[in-house]
Formats: sequence, C-alpha cells, structure tokens
Amino acid sequence: MIHVDQLYGYSIIVLAAAPMATQLAIADIRWIFFYPIFAIPAITLMMTIGHLSKSAAVQTFRKLAPISAGIGWALTWHVAEKLYSESLRAVQMFLYILYSIRPTLSWAVSCEHSFNSEYCHDFDDPNVTRTDGGKMYHYPDNFWPAQEFNKFKIRHNSMITKMPVAWEPNAWYLGEKDSPFEWGIPSIPLVTGHLMTWIVIYMVLTKFYDRLGDILVKIFILIPVLLYIVVIIGLTGFGFHFTTADIQKTLDDMIISLDPQDFWANMRGAFRTSLLIVDYSTAFTGFILLATSRLRSGVNGLNALILMPMMMCVPTMLTLIRLGCEGHVADLQPNYHIYASTEETISFDLLPVCFATSHLGPVWSTLYFTAHYLYSSLGPMVRTFLVSDKPFALADVRKFFLN
Repeated sequence: MIHVDQLYGYSIIVLAAAPMATQLAIADIRWIFFYPIFAIPAITLMMTIGHLSKSAAVQTFRKLAPISAGIGWALTWHVAEKLYSESLRAVQMFLYILYSIRPTLSWAVSCEHSFNSEYCHDFDDPNVTRTDGGKMYHYPDNFWPAQEFNKFKIRHNSMITKMPVAWEPNAWYLGEKDSPFEWGIPSIPLVTGHLMTWIVIYMVLTKFYDRLGDILVKIFILIPVLLYIVVIIGLTGFGFHFTTADIQKTLDDMIISLDPQDFWANMRGAFRTSLLIVDYSTAFTGFILLATSRLRSGVNGLNALILMPMMMCVPTMLTLIRLGCEGHVADLQPNYHIYASTEETISFDLLPVCFATSHLGPVWSTLYFTAHYLYSSLGPMVRTFLVSDKPFALADVRKFFLN
C-alpha cells in the first residue's frame, strides 16, 4: 500500500517531468527501451540522497559540503526559471481549448480568416508543390493555416508583408533568428488567459492547500491520463493512420549554427534522444530531493521501479498520438512537412491539423488540449511553488501573492 506521503512525492516528480513529455514523444521510438536503463539508477541515487538528508536541494548540498550549497541554489533557480515558459504554454493551451469548442476547426486547415496572410495555403490545396527545377524549397512551410493561426491569432504577432529571403525551420513559432527585438502590446486574449490561469493557481494554493496531494494526483495526473486514453481510442477509429510520414526530424542541407534554437531544431537521432532522456529523468533538477524530503518519519522512501511506469505513461501515449497523426496528415496532404523539434511544433501545428481533418475533430481537440493544459502546464506551475526546503504555510502563500 502506497502511503499518502509517497503518492504526494511521486506526483511531484511526475509533474516535474511533464513539460518535457511531448518532446520525449518526438524522439526516436527507442526511448521507451533506453529510458529505464538510464533513469532507474540516476533517480534511485537521488532518492537515496534525499531520503537520507531529509532536505531539499539547498540544504542537501549544504550538508554534503557548505561550499556546494550553490549547486542547490542553482537547481532551485533552474526549476523556478521554467515557470516563464510553462506560463506561456499554459495560456496558449487555454485559448486552444476555447477555440476547439465549435462545430469545425477551420482555423487549422483553411485560409479564409481575417488573420491569414496572402501567403497562406489551404491544407487541402492540390496545387501545392515541393520542387522547382529539381531543387527543394519550403514554401508554404511556416504559412499553413494552423501555423498562421498560432502566430497571428493566438500570439498576435505582426502580419508579414513579404516572403522571408531565407527559410528557417519552424520560423512560424520560433521566429527568424535575425529579426530585431521589438516591443509590442500583448493581445487581450493572452492577457485574459494569463489572468485566469493565475487565479486558478491562487485558488489551489490558498483554498485547497490541505488537499494539495489529492489535487496533484487526481486533477493534474489521473484526469489528463483518462482524457489522453479517450483521445487515443477515439482517433484510432476516426483519424489515426500509422504509416510512414514525411516528418523532417533533420535538415541535411543545412549547417547547424551556433544559435540555440537552430541547433535544437536541427538535432536528430540518438544524440537528441539521449539529451531528452537525461532531461526527462528530472534527476538533476532538485525535484527528487524535494519529493523525498517531504516524507514523514517512518514512511518508506520512494521506489524508482514504481515511479518509472508513472513517468513513462503519458509520453508513451503522446508517442502514439504523434505517430497516428503523422500518418493521417501525410495521407491527406503529402506536402505538409512537419519539423519536429519543440513541444509547440507538435501541439500547435501537427495535432490541430490532425484533429481538424478527423471525424468528431472538435471533441478530440477539446479533450487533448484540456488534458495537456492540466498535465504539462497548470500542474507543473502549481508544483513550481513547492520548490522551497519547507512547505509553504497558508499564510506564506497568501503573502506571496498579495505582495
């Protein structure tokens, strides 16, 4: 029987890795076999250290050697720094839920909307071609409806006035590396989404702090898992097609530059997969030390053999969703190239198109983005406020938000 403290610790670690789940699902399918080989010993080591020290990252490293306390602070800062990207992802997921609740998802496949540029091509356009005199070119990559919807409607970027001189992978989301930084007025939907998300976090941490363990497990893990399962079952009958798709995981004709975004977008194969396995293990973020430090006296430590299936559950399901949607989209539009590099290029590009071209697409879209909002964004954001060596008291949480 798993003790309530242990369940709370397991949920903290699972949600710590959640934002990386989709990226791991993009990796080589062999991650399913290699991940336990690396993660079980690494996580077991961190669990043992945390259980013996009874402290989180800062105090654990201070006990090992006072001069190494800085490592603990670095791990804590690394955890807190993720809050920004998780917040931005959360508000976009929230808006995608709202835009999914409609009869059709035309915004993902059609260029008939006011936010589309003159370079947009309908998803089912039969005149889209991929060659010019025997040479490959990439138009209309970065201008498909789903990409423009995210760029111009969701994130409210400035409308493009001319075709870029140089093509870059996923420029619709990552932007062009040479584009100058500009200040802009954020869109009202984005600001409203941020406000709603932080209100939910405030309510959870102030009104339901005593039930936080149940909330982490049931709301942010079990419910999303059930929703993912429903999406997989539904699309297996109404959309998935597991076949060879034109998915560009590498760009052989491009030289990897020193720009981090370009480097990651071009990374491929075993090297990329190994980095994701290391990152997804969370063994080097301090969260495992935090989780084990929360165990009360007399409670057995956490077990990596129990944790491993919990951590692999969602990425495995996301791998199935990705593979099924890749084949489905490739069947309908062979010229729709998907450059798998980041969470956003899958969740905001491939999957909306897959949902929009499947029977009952709005249903699957609503369920998926609700699950992903809870699991990969909102849950990890709530978890981020638990990075201190001691649990927040109710008054401390209120003071944090009010100040």
